[in-house]
Amino acid sequence: MASTRQIEANRRNAAKSTGPRTAEGKARVSRNALSHGLAGHGVVLTDEQLAAVEERKRDWFPDYRPDSPAERWRFERICIESVRLDTCLHRAVAARDELARRASEAWDEDRALDAERLASRLPGRPELVQPELLQSRHGVLWLLDRWECLRDAVARRPAPTDRDWSLLLDLLGVPADDRDDAPRRLIGEAPEADGFDAIAAEAVADLRRRLDAYLDDRDDRARVDAEAGLAPDAPAVVLLDRYEDRILRRLRQAEADLRRLQGRPASPDRPRLVPGPSGVHAPPSPPASPARPSSAHSNPADRPPPSPPTDRPPSRPDHASTPSRSSPDARPDRPRDPASPDPSPRNRRERRALRAMARHLGRGVRDDGPS
Repeated sequence: MASTRQIEANRRNAAKSTGPRTAEGKARVSRNALSHGLAGHGVVLTDEQLAAVEERKRDWFPDYRPDSPAERWRFERICIESVRLDTCLHRAVAARDELARRASEAWDEDRALDAERLASRLPGRPELVQPELLQSRHGVLWLLDRWECLRDAVARRPAPTDRDWSLLLDLLGVPADDRDDAPRRLIGEAPEADGFDAIAAEAVADLRRRLDAYLDDRDDRARVDAEAGLAPDAPAVVLLDRYEDRILRRLRQAEADLRRLQGRPASPDRPRLVPGPSGVHAPPSPPASPARPSSAHSNPADRPPPSPPTDRPPSRPDHASTPSRSSPDARPDRPRDPASPDPSPRNRRERRALRAMARHLGRGVRDDGPS
């Protein structure tokens, strides 16, 4: 367990190596692991990519015309991802061109190295690796070389050793769990040295027949295709293709988001002026409420004489107040007023106006009635 002095010393040492603290220092350190700027989300780009992004923003601005901050953010993502996509495509083309050139310069050396890598797994899984070596010219050449070395080594000994038999079974592709009494099953009653050499000679002859029958021609065709740029992609090119797919998805998503923002209805704080069809006018403003009586007529002598009562209901008011939802008049099952000029109003505004007129009529009768 650490003592108090050790803990304090660790704290002092940790305070001396906290890394950059300013924004400029953190941005500079973030570029330490930068290699090509294609992985991740484009937060860190090379200097060439940054310059290309700024140029593309200037060139593409008239086509996209971003307005709001959200639109400008997505427009910048479009420019960044498009530059990264171009970089990825250029690198993939250059990598495929380099593979084609290398096929014409070092075909045999590269294929022999591939066979050597594959054969390094032969002792572990001979039943899988040996058949795969048989499918290429350079794999068969590797097997021929091992057979010749094994025959020469056994010829200098009185009898093959267990290690010699193990290597022979590996070259034949015999699984590790099927080697019980394998030497006796292979050579029968023949002498061990003679039987071992006979097996090796037969394997070498079979490998040479494979080369002459089709493997040499297959290798020539593969070399011609590789020089023409038609060889299977190297792992580096496959990785670039994966980067390209991810970048392309981000680019399409950013463009779709930008178009969605530009095509949706305008928000209240930033209206978009869209001209309407000809001949269509805006709805008229609602009429103002009738003015209330002024306080100048508070003297009964100054009031105008009341109008005589009439049997005809007064005219429909210019503006009606809207009843609240909790009032009984707002209930949908309330019977209609018989004085309503329209027994079936067409909209909610007319229904509210009729209910307000009914209340107005009731107040007029009470005010003008006999005291």
